[in-house]
Amino acid sequence: SVSVRRVCLRNRETRENSSYYEVSLILGPQTVTMASRLDQFKNKGRSADSERQKRVTQTVQLRKARREEQAMKKRTIATKPPGGEEHIEMEDAQVATFLGSLKAQLELDDPEAVLSTVKSLRQLLAQEKAPPIAAICETGCLPRLVMFLHQHDYPEIQFEATWVITNIASGQSEHTRAVAEEEAVPILIELLRSPQLETREQAVWALGNIAGDCHELRDFVLSCGVLPPLLRIIDIETATTILRTTAWTISNLCRGRKPPPDFDIVRHALPKLQKLLNSGDDEILIDVCWTLVFLSHGPPKQIQCVIDAGLCARLVELLQVGNPNIVTPALRALGSITNGTNLQTQIVINCNLLPSILSLLLDPQNLHRKEACWIVSNITAGTTQQIQDVINANIIPQIVKALADGNYKTKREATWAICNATSCGTDKQIRYLVSRGCLPPLCSMLTVEGDIKALGITLDGLTNILHVGSHGPDSPNDFADEVEASRGKEYLEQLTFHDNPKIAQRSEYLLQQYLTFQSEAMQAAPNAFEAGAAPGQGFDLGMI
Repeated sequence: SVSVRRVCLRNRETRENSSYYEVSLILGPQTVTMASRLDQFKNKGRSADSERQKRVTQTVQLRKARREEQAMKKRTIATKPPGGEEHIEMEDAQVATFLGSLKAQLELDDPEAVLSTVKSLRQLLAQEKAPPIAAICETGCLPRLVMFLHQHDYPEIQFEATWVITNIASGQSEHTRAVAEEEAVPILIELLRSPQLETREQAVWALGNIAGDCHELRDFVLSCGVLPPLLRIIDIETATTILRTTAWTISNLCRGRKPPPDFDIVRHALPKLQKLLNSGDDEILIDVCWTLVFLSHGPPKQIQCVIDAGLCARLVELLQVGNPNIVTPALRALGSITNGTNLQTQIVINCNLLPSILSLLLDPQNLHRKEACWIVSNITAGTTQQIQDVINANIIPQIVKALADGNYKTKREATWAICNATSCGTDKQIRYLVSRGCLPPLCSMLTVEGDIKALGITLDGLTNILHVGSHGPDSPNDFADEVEASRGKEYLEQLTFHDNPKIAQRSEYLLQQYLTFQSEAMQAAPNAFEAGAAPGQGFDLGMI
């Protein structure tokens, strides 16, 4: 009879990410080699790459970090213009009077009077508390303001109008849509080539606000050809302010997964991101790293484009900068890349990733422990050499520690890391895991409630470990005493009464196959647990 190790490569299709893109989208005696076991049960009818690719579909749960301005998809300009005058504060009655004559003032033939009115409008919108965006839109002046964007002979009016439209587009979705419906997007894209630096920056900002509203407007802005002139700004500009705004706008153009932007369009941003990723400005680095999170979340072909842009080494470097607002997206981008093929994972490992992961796991503040465990789980789902690389980097003791004393989400990721290693590793590597103390905390995961998948992968991992410790039905398992000392046998007995029949059956199987002598097992074994039955033959041991 033959027993085989279970395969628990992750497949987290049900995980949802709802925090980084919060905007509502409108729209036995016989010896069997590890390879043969995997061929028979793990990859029957499938390739190793296709199995690994199951993990590509995961969406990483993004921590609800308070990124404030960096996480905002829209931004209001409240800073002073080049002239330095303060924005105006009006009482409600004054606002009503001003708005009552606004449309008429904007239709005057006197450029100076029009400029003064647009400036006052911009100052009114720049107030920090409740700028009257809706009231301004209700005056019907938006078409006139968009017309001023074409006033190349009056660059001051053009600049002020661009600023006003930027702040209107930062309002509610209906305000942003109103701007787009007045055909402002094409002229704003044209203004990306304006000879006036201030106007170029305001146009970038306005387009970022429009693209950040919803996937429909994002895709519309992209379809209008925004990327080429926007990327040109990265080539020609050196001022930090406009590069910050450009990096943020690009992130909005690449943001979203339901649906994602057209990758064939946004991938052209990748070569230009190299310059921004080497910036010394934290705000630029934060937005570029989030852009890479968005662009690296996809199939291997998409991941390869990120790799080919030469960005992996710099992302690894950024894991050591100490700013969690940079480290978090850099880590998640690297995690998405390690979701790719074995070769793609190896490319990141070759960038000296593992020492940085160890450093994050050793961080006493544990800010990125969960994400670090997630990346390790992606690596341990790879080749035996990649698992050995993790072992050689002395990472396993820290994964075991995270499994023992981390918060629940961290423990869950650490469980994946250990169980993937038991599925894809050699017998020697699995024995190493046990020697580093993985069994007690892994057995404790048998007590989790309300997480069937976590129980499933824990049972898979224990099956793999106990299989390696098995010497046949007439001899005790090498790891039976430790499992029992860790209360694993007790927990398994309790799970035989679990409401989920698969969990109950799998727990019963472990007890009968590995933790009971054959003579005892035969007395109690139902047909599904007859001697020699391989995991999965009596019942489905697949992922739940």
